[in-house]
Parts: sequence; C-alpha cells; structure tokens
Amino acid sequence: MASSSHQRSSSSGRSRTRKLSHVGHGTQSRASSAQPKVEVKANGGSSMRRSSGGGSRPDVSPRRRGRNVKRSSVREPRRQPSAKQQERDRIQAERRRTFVRRVGLGLAAVALLWVGWTMLANSGLFMIEDVVVEGAQELSVDEVIAVASIESGETLLGIDESGIVARLEGLAWIESADVVRRPPSTVLVRIVERERFIILDLGDTFWALDSSGRVLGQSMPATETPVPFVRDVPVFVPVVGEIVSADEVSNAIDVLAGITPELRGKVQTISSPSAGETSLITETAVEIMVGQAEQLSEKSTLALKIMAEQGESVVFIDVRSVERPVSRGLNE
Repeated sequence: MASSSHQRSSSSGRSRTRKLSHVGHGTQSRASSAQPKVEVKANGGSSMRRSSGGGSRPDVSPRRRGRNVKRSSVREPRRQPSAKQQERDRIQAERRRTFVRRVGLGLAAVALLWVGWTMLANSGLFMIEDVVVEGAQELSVDEVIAVASIESGETLLGIDESGIVARLEGLAWIESADVVRRPPSTVLVRIVERERFIILDLGDTFWALDSSGRVLGQSMPATETPVPFVRDVPVFVPVVGEIVSADEVSNAIDVLAGITPELRGKVQTISSPSAGETSLITETAVEIMVGQAEQLSEKSTLALKIMAEQGESVVFIDVRSVERPVSRGLNE
C-alpha cells in the first residue's frame, strides 16, 4: 500500500506546473490580464492598481486629482460705503489739503523773511560807526574793543553777538559781557570785571587773584584801591585764567575772606610760607598768627581784643589756639 505522504508530494508537484486560468470574457480581458497598465510616478517608480474586474489601472494620486477639480470662487458683492463713512472720508481729505496749503504758505513766508533779512543786514542802512564800552576799569577801552573784534564795515544786523560775548568772556578779567545794538549805527559793549582780592607777590612779579583764587593777570598795586599782598609763598608758576591750587595761597585767601570786616580793614600783608604758618600783618606792623582757616570769627575777636587792651605796645599775637592765645609786646 502506497504512502499517503508520497501521494501528497506528487500532487504538490503537479500543482506547480498547473497553468493559471483566467476567468473572463473574450480575448481583450485576457490581454489586459496578461499586460497590466503601468503608471510612471514622479519619483521614478511605478505603481499598478488592479480593478475590481480583474484588470489593473493606474493609481491616480491625490495631487493629480486635485488639479482636475475646478475650484469655484464666488466673490461677494462689494459693499458700498455708508453716507457717514463718505462724509468722514471727505472731511479727512479736506483736512489734508488744508494742512498741505498751510505748510506751503509757512515755508514761503520763512523764505521771504530770510531773503529780506539778508538784504537788510548787508545794506549800508545800519552800518556801524561807534562802539561804546561800559564797565572797563582794569582793562582799557581799546583792549575791550580789540578783543570784541567788531570789523569795520559791519552792520548792526550782521554782527555776531554770541561770538563777541564768547571772546570777551574768554578773558580772565571779564566775568560777563553783553552786546546791545543801538540803531542806527552804535554798538554798546557792557562788561562786568572780576575784582582783585589779593596781590600775589612773587618777588619780581605781582599777580592779581580774585576771591576764588583765579589768576587774573599781572598787576601793579593800585594805591586808590588797596588790596592785601600775599608773600613768602613757595615758588610756583601762575597761569592766567586758572585757579591756584597751592595750599599756601588758597589758605591765605580763605583766611582773608573769613575774618571779620573790622580786622580785614587793618590787614596790609599776609605771610604764608605754609598753611599752618599763615599770619596777618597790620598797618601798624602787628603780626597776627592765625594758621589754618578755621574758627576765624573767634580768632578775629581775640586778636582785636588783645590789640585794644595792649595798644601800640603789642607786636605779636598768636591765636592759632583760641583756648590759649599768646601775645608779646615791645619790651618782651
């Protein structure tokens, strides 16, 4: 009896050689089955789609299908602006036109004024003939006019007022300046000078300083307006216009400014070899040692009291310590 497994094996072999039968109608269906249609895709590959009837048909991608669909664009009718909106648009347009007209008229007016001013300034109607200087005491009138540098042939309307003021205030002696036009042909220059507070005696030269220690320039002593001298100062080079930073000079100025007016009126010279050794020398040759510029009101009161009590016999007073003042007379 033959094995059943052998029969299945033979049957299996016969099934491999069995031809594929096609169920359909006609030769066209068989041809479609034998040669299916192939669609070439964009990426270089191919795809085949089998139809329900047994045939194959190309696969239509969604992108391609989308191209074949006609889009319907239905536009809504444009809405006409309301009467209020039309009125607002008209008002805004009118405002813009009015603004443009006003700007144009303003620019034209400015241009006309500039042209008229230029013609008037360059005309000979306000030609400068006189320059008057007020307030000059330390400086001469000619020095002020030279620094102001008002050129001949200039007119009142054409002068550079700010430039004149800047040049004048650049001088150490001048604290402030002002220029006034006086039609038809006069320019008034008014200056305010700084006041000399001390005369710095350097042995071979004298220098005027104001109360802030600013060097005003070389100056000879004025007999009509006596100013205390500061001497015995270590050698240094003063610069015109700059404020002295030396302790000996600045302490001497602070001492003179801080003592009472009564004592200041008696001071003729200040000796200041150092800030701690600053002393006042009166017209009667009394030396008052005050030292640092501190407790000046108490020191002034003590010095005046000692001079009043001892009279002409006192020659030296030391009030650097207000608790223990020291004095010496002619016989000591």
